Amino acid sequence: MLTAFANRLGAPTPRRIPGWLARPFVGKHSVRLLTNSMPTTNERFRETFDWNPRYSSYRDGLDEVVETWRDDGLLVADGDGYEWRRK
Repeated sequence: MLTAFANRLGAPTPRRIPGWLARPFVGKHSVRLLTNSMPTTNERFRETFDWNPRYSSYRDGLDEVVETWRDDGLLVADGDGYEWRRK
C-alpha cells in the first residue's frame, strides 16, 4: 500500500529494511503488522448491514485521497513531484 501511495504522489518508492533491523526502533508488533499478510473480507458486514464499500479497492481510495488533497490545496505540484502545504 505504501508503494502505491508513493506512486500516486510522485514520491520515491519507500525503502525496505529487514525486520530484525526495524524491530528495535518500532517494536515487534509494528514489524509484524507491516510485514505479514492480513487477508480480510467485508462480506459478513455487507450482508448484515446492507453496506457496500465506497471504493472497489484501496488503490481507488488512495486516488481519491490524493485528489482531495490537491483540491484542498494541501498537495501542490512542483518540479520534482508534490509539496505538502499545511493550512
